[in-house]
Amino acid sequence: MNTAIGKSIRRKDAWDKVTGKAKYTDDLSHAGFLCARLLTSAHAHARILKMDTCEAESLNGVKAILTGKHCNVLFGPLLQDRPALAQDIVRYAGEPIAIAVAKDEVTAEQALAMIKIEYQPLPIVLTPSASLAAGAPLIHAQANGYKRVLTDIYPEAGTNIVSVAVIKCTKVVVKKCTKRAFSKK
Repeated sequence: MNTAIGKSIRRKDAWDKVTGKAKYTDDLSHAGFLCARLLTSAHAHARILKMDTCEAESLNGVKAILTGKHCNVLFGPLLQDRPALAQDIVRYAGEPIAIAVAKDEVTAEQALAMIKIEYQPLPIVLTPSASLAAGAPLIHAQANGYKRVLTDIYPEAGTNIVSVAVIKCTKVVVKKCTKRAFSKK
C-alpha cells in the first residue's frame, strides 16, 4: 500500500509559488471580460410593484440588465421554489433582484444605483414557530404548485409547512443503566 503519511511530499507547484512565477486568476489579463453585479433586496418580504431599468440600460458601458422577467427558472434542494432573480415577490432580505452586466465594476455599480424599484412591504415571519401560527403570512402561496426535487416532500396547501413526515412507532424500550453496569468487578 502506497501512503504519504509520515513522508514529505514535494508539491508540483511549490517552486513556482515560492519564486513568484505561479499564475493566479488575478494575474490573468481581463481584456474583453465583462463584470456583473447583483442588486439584492433590503426587504425581508415585499411585493415588487414596479421596476424601472431604462436609465441603467442606457448607461454607456452597460451590456445588459437582467431581472426576474429574463430568468424564470426555479431552483431549490427540496422544492424548486427559488427563482434565480425575484420576480414579483422578495421572500428574504438579500434576495437577488437584478444583475447589471457592464464593461467594468464601476459601471456595473452605477447601473445598479440607477435601477428604480417600488416595493409594497408584506408581513414578515421571523421564527419557525411564528410561521406555523394561525394566520401567519404565507411565504409561498402556491407551495403545492412547485416541482418536488425529492419524492417524499409533501407541502401542505395554505400553510408554511414544506413537508410532513409520519413516523410510526409500535414499541419503545428504554433501558436504564445502573452503577453496577459500569463498575469494575
